[in-house]
Amino acid sequence: MIENLFNSVRNLSDHWAVVIGISVVFFVVQTILSMKVYAQAWDQNRLLRQLRREFDEGETGRPLPEDAIDDFDWLEWVLTAFPASGEQRRPAHFNRDTALHELDTRIASDWSYLLLQRMGVMAPLLGVVLTVIGFYWLKVDDAGEQSLQTILVSVTPLISGVGAGAVLALLNQFLLQIVGGRLERLRMSARTWFDAVIWPSVNVESPDRAANTISSIETFASLLVGAAQRHAESSEQIKASAASLKLATSQFDQVVGAIQDELKDLPGALAVIRDATAASAQSLLELVPTGTRAVANLDVSVAAFRTTIDQQFAEAAKIHLEASKSLDVAVEQMRRLLEQSASPNGAVDELDQSWIADRPR
Repeated sequence: MIENLFNSVRNLSDHWAVVIGISVVFFVVQTILSMKVYAQAWDQNRLLRQLRREFDEGETGRPLPEDAIDDFDWLEWVLTAFPASGEQRRPAHFNRDTALHELDTRIASDWSYLLLQRMGVMAPLLGVVLTVIGFYWLKVDDAGEQSLQTILVSVTPLISGVGAGAVLALLNQFLLQIVGGRLERLRMSARTWFDAVIWPSVNVESPDRAANTISSIETFASLLVGAAQRHAESSEQIKASAASLKLATSQFDQVVGAIQDELKDLPGALAVIRDATAASAQSLLELVPTGTRAVANLDVSVAAFRTTIDQQFAEAAKIHLEASKSLDVAVEQMRRLLEQSASPNGAVDELDQSWIADRPR
């Protein structure tokens, strides 16, 4: 049978060997962690149940100093935080809820239990990784028509990775359920032992507690005395503030009186300003006719100036026109002279005749 198993393993393809190998390693790690947590919780539960039976038989219900409880940190913490009545250690101010919360914290912080929970999340991710690796062994047939069986065989490298991740996740949940049940039984045993052995001895009144109560009352009384003293000091400060406020009020009354005295002379000054303003307005009204006459005289002067300019400008324009005509004739004579410079005979006579003919009259 073993030989047949080895032959089957040798006949596996490379892809199946990778998927099965990684899945087996992952499952073995989960199993080891589950067994470790389960065995540890089993031993701790057995110890608590044994201590409870001893307490029911009339013993203290606490482990002896020579007993080894190194693997049970919570029990060591309880024995330290809630010492027995004969021990010299001063008890800490803890209660039942604190002890049970400490138990839950220590169980949840165990590295094996944490890793087992993390592997439940890692299993689907491992399936995705195996699926990606399966693309290396994926073979696509280029034939025209393929049956469903052929297609499933072709995509087997992809399906196997997802299936392996899903199976590992389910196995992880199964292992967590088993371990969680054992841890819950441990919690119940711890509560039962704590309520029966530890908490009743802590809840009994003692002289030390009465002394602590008296000390608390004295502290409260001292706080009240201090508060009364601070209240008296505050009252004195309030009185001083009231006196300062009265002084400021009297000074304000003096300032207001001085302002009222100054405001009495203000209506007379305003009346003088009003009379001066009326006189100025009357003077401006008297200046209006004078300004009107000045404007009329200015209009007459402008009209005379414009008439003079029009007459002299007409004569100047006539003179300018005659000068322009004479200049045109001179230019024409010069042009003719230049054209006839090549034939000197009769040039002077012709120039004179042209000048006589073209001279303006």
